[in-house]
Amino acid sequence: MQIPPTSPDKPVPPPTSGREDAAGRSIRDLAQSLGVSPSTVSGALRDLPQFSEATRRRIQAAAATAGYRSNPLVGRVMSEVRRSRSRHFRGAIAALNAVEPPNAGRDRFHQKILQGAMRRGQQFGYRIETFRTGPGALSLKRINSVLHSRNIQGAIVMPFETPQDWSEIEWSRLSAVRMFNPMSQPRLHSIGPDHHAMLLDLLDRLTAQGYRRIGLFLRRASESRLRYRWSAAFHVFAQSRPVRERIPPLVVERLEPEPFHAWFRTHQPAVLVGHYPQVIEWLGAEGVRVPGDVSFVNLNRDQEPWPCAGLDLMPEELGAMAVDTVVAQINRNELGLPSHPQTIAVEGKWVDGPTLAAPVAMG
Repeated sequence: MQIPPTSPDKPVPPPTSGREDAAGRSIRDLAQSLGVSPSTVSGALRDLPQFSEATRRRIQAAAATAGYRSNPLVGRVMSEVRRSRSRHFRGAIAALNAVEPPNAGRDRFHQKILQGAMRRGQQFGYRIETFRTGPGALSLKRINSVLHSRNIQGAIVMPFETPQDWSEIEWSRLSAVRMFNPMSQPRLHSIGPDHHAMLLDLLDRLTAQGYRRIGLFLRRASESRLRYRWSAAFHVFAQSRPVRERIPPLVVERLEPEPFHAWFRTHQPAVLVGHYPQVIEWLGAEGVRVPGDVSFVNLNRDQEPWPCAGLDLMPEELGAMAVDTVVAQINRNELGLPSHPQTIAVEGKWVDGPTLAAPVAMG
């Protein structure tokens, strides 16, 4: 856009008085004298790149000649107005998941992640839309078509049990992040709990309370999905303990009563650490009381509706942080697969519960 030069019969008005609104009246005066809109003057004075350099320099020179000075208070008010406008609807972010065998605990955890993502999305003006791929659901090709037709700019890949190959997704169109469990393909930025650090903190807590024989039990599939972070932390901890206190972790394909009882009878742990509070019922059937005879600590309290002491992995915070990350990428126009994937590890928190006995007397 070319700005007509000022003419002698249309002089630039003098500066406004101190009682006038420098960010309103002066801009209008400048716009009228230069034959442009007030928004053009405002944008040129803020050096916005959508206006040509010639336009910006001409308006800035005219403003300097007229003695225009911006009002910082008005500027702050207008910034707040712009921020409030940004809270209106800006688009949608896809939550992508895979169809897997039913798992009530996983579904509860997913639901809390989505709740956190939806609340944060509303704050930024984004709606969260969920899509599933796999048997009886959408193909990856169909998901591409839907995302493109709805102009969805961002994606959050939800946690799943088994490795997936999502290479067919058109990542070049998306700003994306995955939720802590790695996919086979491709590599994305990821967000998840700091499993390793949390278990070390938990074991230190139990030791400080006087527990000396701590038993960890896990499903092999869960450990593999997390790159053995739980068992690795437990191994590091065990090496610092006297040999008589060390209990080998129980890692099995399927957690069933018979192998669990055999391991429990052999090693006699004082406190059990694992994901599955069903073992409390198994122990009760054998006359073992929790927490009277043995204590139990749940590695993820949100997966099972059972009042337990244990770890809160903060699923709602994880969902909110996933939205934060995707929206930041959208704002920076960062699309496609990252050349250097980054991981954000979120610390959970300890929650007391009725399955942990009072601190053990030190002796």
